[in-house]
Amino acid sequence: MENTFNTISIILAIWGILEIVLFFKVWKMTNDVEKLKNKFVDCNDSGESEIFINMDIISSVRALYYLNKKEEAYELLNKYLYYEMTYFANFTIHKDENGKEYVFIDRVSYYVEELINNAYLKTLPLYKALDKEIPDNLAPFDYEEYLKFSKR
Repeated sequence: MENTFNTISIILAIWGILEIVLFFKVWKMTNDVEKLKNKFVDCNDSGESEIFINMDIISSVRALYYLNKKEEAYELLNKYLYYEMTYFANFTIHKDENGKEYVFIDRVSYYVEELINNAYLKTLPLYKALDKEIPDNLAPFDYEEYLKFSKR
C-alpha cells in the first residue's frame, strides 16, 4: 500500500511539474503569435507606418550596409518606400479645382503625387548604393490600384 502511495505521489509530482512547464510554454507561444500577427498582418493602428515615416532611412540603410547586411538594408528600404507612399492613405483625400489629389497632414496640405515623387527621390540613391532596383510592385506605384486592392 505504501509503495503504491509513493508511486502515485511521484507520478502526481511529475505531472504537476509538467503542467507548470506547459503553462509557461503556452504563455510564451501566445506572445509569439502576437509577434507573428504584428509582423504579417498589415494593421494601420499598430503604429508601424509612423515608425517608418519618422525614420532616418539614410542612416539606417548606411549602418546596415557597412555591417554587411545588404539584404536587410534592401528589405528595410522597401518597407520604408511602401509606408512612405501609402502613409497618406490614412487621411482623407481631397481634390483641388484642377483635379489633383491632396491630403491634410498636421494641418498642412500635400499633393499626393508630390508625396510619392519625394519618396522616390529620397530612396532612389539608396537603391543605387545597394546596387538594387526598386521592386516592380513599388516602381510604378499606382495609388488608385492600391485603394482598389482591398475592395476586390
